[in-house]
Amino acid sequence: MYVSLWHLQAAMLFWKSLTAKFVSMGFVKCVQTKVIGGRQCTILWHVDDIKESHVDSKVVSEVLGELEKEYGKEAPRTVSCGKRRNYLVMVLDYSTRGAVQISMYDYIKNMLAELPPVTDVELRTHNHSTFLR
Repeated sequence: MYVSLWHLQAAMLFWKSLTAKFVSMGFVKCVQTKVIGGRQCTILWHVDDIKESHVDSKVVSEVLGELEKEYGKEAPRTVSCGKRRNYLVMVLDYSTRGAVQISMYDYIKNMLAELPPVTDVELRTHNHSTFLR
């Protein structure tokens, strides 16, 4: 129980610190948005996974560089750029102009590959004729 509470407290402290950092950089609370160079920069995060988007990759690098100064001391960041990006267990595909395709195929494929094989004995444990009635 103490470990769970610690993780919750650590997550809350990080959230408060990260939110204060974004506000000091001129962003607003919730989903962080700011107009930079006449275009919207949007940042969202889940725990310690951050997704930032802007049409100019230099803006993305500048904002992430600013965050790196504050939060990059513990572990190096990994950056995913381009038309197809990974965020959490999702693949975000921006190949089609004006649209995004979100999939979890790779995650599901890897998850299924890690399952133990099903044996004939396990398949025979249910009476399949009445199973779905």
